[in-house]
Amino acid sequence: MKQSRKKYAIFSETTRKDQQMMAVYTHELYNRISLGWNQDEKFIPEIAAKYQEYITEIFFSPPLALKLGNGKEHYKELELEAYREQLTEIKAAYPHIGLNMLYNFFCMGDHLKPDKIKKLLDIPQKLDVGIEMLSVSNLLLAEIIMKELPHIKLHLSVRLNIDTFEKVAFLVDKYGEDSIYCINLGRNSVYQLPLFQKLKREFPGIKYKIILNEFCTRDCLDSDLHSQMKAHNSYLHVERFLCASYQKHNWWRYFTGQGILPSDIHHWFGQMDIFKISSRWLPTDQIAKIMEFYLNGEEVSLGDIIYTIGQGGTRFRYNPEFMAEIDVDRKYPQDYWNRRSKCKFNCTECGYCKQVADSFLKGGSNNGTAVVSS
Repeated sequence: MKQSRKKYAIFSETTRKDQQMMAVYTHELYNRISLGWNQDEKFIPEIAAKYQEYITEIFFSPPLALKLGNGKEHYKELELEAYREQLTEIKAAYPHIGLNMLYNFFCMGDHLKPDKIKKLLDIPQKLDVGIEMLSVSNLLLAEIIMKELPHIKLHLSVRLNIDTFEKVAFLVDKYGEDSIYCINLGRNSVYQLPLFQKLKREFPGIKYKIILNEFCTRDCLDSDLHSQMKAHNSYLHVERFLCASYQKHNWWRYFTGQGILPSDIHHWFGQMDIFKISSRWLPTDQIAKIMEFYLNGEEVSLGDIIYTIGQGGTRFRYNPEFMAEIDVDRKYPQDYWNRRSKCKFNCTECGYCKQVADSFLKGGSNNGTAVVSS
């Protein structure tokens, strides 16, 4: 496919060095974005067609009609034939875009019975839409797919929390580098660029993926509950998540999130193979806005993160005390990337994210931009 020569805007307050990096590495986003399909009929003309040169894969759950556990009540339920038609149309029009079906059943349960395993293995072929990738969140199912579906490009889910060199080394030692197509690295590894460099140097046969727009707090104690509720119908309101009830002395934890600001994305160019945008349950117009934020490397406000970009961990807005006291129009500190990229993950000793949280409180004199001194 002929790649566009269109140049995207560089946000105004970067350093000259960062501007040069953007000019050199903007092409790294071509065929690098993994995007969640929201099953909206507008997705094809307004997302797949418009951003086709940037999308390397779309990911999605099996049809709800198959009753395989992805019972998200906010996830649009298409009839099976309509589901097939949309995916077939995407694959036919944009053959370079891979179809990645998620076998992220957090509670496997009966799915591990022999008859259910056979059913799982048969689904990609029976759907007949050109699925060539499967993402899994447990190694038992991964082993079965390696053996029974060797032609499938196996993706290891972010839910496996693969966030150290030693974990990847173990997987390569056990299964071989050729058995794993892609690893979606754990949420807590996003800012560990030296780790990515070492992985690419030692295990270059594996592709590595990170999520751009999940701002879940670091060291979350509620992540298992969150994943359970995402994999099944929600019987609890999101306000019951632990992070939605942080008191003021813990608001700094909202700024330990592992999401990447659009203005900082160029630091990962050349370091990461695939950039994933969580978007399966978002309206199509919101997906388009997120794409534009990242493609333009825009400098965004806290409100942009809370209401548009951030998924998963943006439970900020469900904390009424926090939302009443912050200025959502302020932008992130000018030293945010510099400090986060050098993070030693000693949050209770450091204090930087506490300064960031305080800088967003109303009544300050930052003129719309949070400023934190080193």
